[in-house]
Amino acid sequence: MSTQETDQTSGSVTWDPNIDLLLAGWCDNAKCFEWMHTEAHSIFESRAKQYMITMNCLTAVAGLSNIIAGGTQIGTFQVSWIFGGLSILVSTLNIIQDKLG
Repeated sequence: MSTQETDQTSGSVTWDPNIDLLLAGWCDNAKCFEWMHTEAHSIFESRAKQYMITMNCLTAVAGLSNIIAGGTQIGTFQVSWIFGGLSILVSTLNIIQDKLG
């Protein structure tokens, strides 16, 4: 057996300048991917927050308008109060969830 074969079977590798170049290239690629991930995360996190705020506002307005404009009644109870109240509750819970993370 050659010495290189015994080195590989025992788990040790003879250090070579090519290994330095390989690891340096991997490090550069990893840093580039880390930067791209960080940039994309910040962009899409702000977009997600904008969408969430918009949807929460629309849900709250829809629930409020449902309560105000609803006219269907069962006896003396207005059915729109259930759906409007549910919309407001869901909107409030979404906002609380967003703030508490």
